[in-house]
Amino acid sequence: MENAVLFIHNETLKIDWQIHDSWKDWILEKRIPILKKIEGVTEVRLLKLVGLDETDGPTYALQLGFYAKSDYNRYIELERNNLNGIASALWGDLVLGFETTMENVLI
Repeated sequence: MENAVLFIHNETLKIDWQIHDSWKDWILEKRIPILKKIEGVTEVRLLKLVGLDETDGPTYALQLGFYAKSDYNRYIELERNNLNGIASALWGDLVLGFETTMENVLI
């Protein structure tokens, strides 16, 4: 498979209803366009998890694809903390999340 994404960085994010609309506008209009311009990021996906209790707010997965481990490492080293810091400064504990990284084994 030529040019298959080998690494996927996943951020799972629980968004409080009181900031959901402004957060969604921000991620679609500001953060995702920035992510798409970062060298080495080959795919950007925003997915809404379904079948979960949304009493406190919906849950999303923001996924970034990388062709090479070196591209992923560069993103982690140079970009991730800055972008996550912006969200934290804007909404604090109203956005809760965790990160995972996956390697594509079906190539």
